Amino acid sequence: MYRKIAATACAIALSLSAMAQQKPQLKFRDDGTFTIVQITDTHYKWGNGASDKAVECIEKVCDMVEPDLVVFTGDQVYALGANDALLAMTAPLNERGIPYASIFGNHDRDFGTHYKGYCENLAEQYDVMEAGEYSVMPPRDANVCSPDYVVPVFASDGRSMRRLLWLMDTHDATYANAEGIKGYDWLLPEQIDWYRAERERFTQANGGTLLPGLLFIHIPLPQYMEAFEAKAPLYGSCKEKKKVCCSAKDSGMFAAMQEQGDIRGVFAGHDHDNDFATAWNGVLLAYGRYSGGNTVYNHLGTNGARVIQLDENSPSLIHTWIQLSNGKVEQDHLFPADF
Repeated sequence: MYRKIAATACAIALSLSAMAQQKPQLKFRDDGTFTIVQITDTHYKWGNGASDKAVECIEKVCDMVEPDLVVFTGDQVYALGANDALLAMTAPLNERGIPYASIFGNHDRDFGTHYKGYCENLAEQYDVMEAGEYSVMPPRDANVCSPDYVVPVFASDGRSMRRLLWLMDTHDATYANAEGIKGYDWLLPEQIDWYRAERERFTQANGGTLLPGLLFIHIPLPQYMEAFEAKAPLYGSCKEKKKVCCSAKDSGMFAAMQEQGDIRGVFAGHDHDNDFATAWNGVLLAYGRYSGGNTVYNHLGTNGARVIQLDENSPSLIHTWIQLSNGKVEQDHLFPADF
């Protein structure tokens, strides 16, 4: 069942009309901006007081930034009681009326209300988050544990699509090791096929015009390591011992993105001691900022989040910065101008 996560993802292609009826519609503001807050690696341990810092971070960052969307990029939970933990972290968003979406990291699948199994844990967590009043996550097909999905962002008048936000599951380490390659897993061929098919579907729905987008994942693509090894300028911290904890296999997602050039930015989590952004072959590759409390390692100091601001009329521009929970701002850059 777990192996079928990506293989069956094609069965849950979004119906825009149905989604509009059931979920909040994302759209650019009247000033032409759309702002996303990326929350990552909260590693919430239900019953552990240190996890309160994760909720405080979400509250403080959202009050300072006032985003149009919050995206959780994995490793939300790190203990049993996952449902309660997820409800605690999404409560501030529901209270503030802020839409949100989520993908899983390599640790989420280990935990549920009670341990059941990888697929059951992920399905349970997905359903809890999807059911929230301000969730923009599509309902999960019964045969899919952790769906990949696309969320469109509409023009300020709400009439036409302007951007696509891609959220995809990068799994864990199990299958990579099983196939004889040690380390973390990768986006599977079935997922890349799904991405290509969905890209074409949305292009046709948009009158034949390709829609630019962003990709949100947990485990970084190998191109993050390529950029580091090539000494591309890194804006931010790179303090992980292994520098970039990506898979050892390039499954071809970056190449698929470059076929049409639609995805302008990739945003990952996973490496708690990295929060850098860099440009590689015309794509912004960025980490979020560790958003949790002292439940796992973090040597960057104050927790926070990455902020991503889009311009409705300039598809190639991405304004991004790190918003710390103490109010400070770091790494304020405009892609591609500052890279």
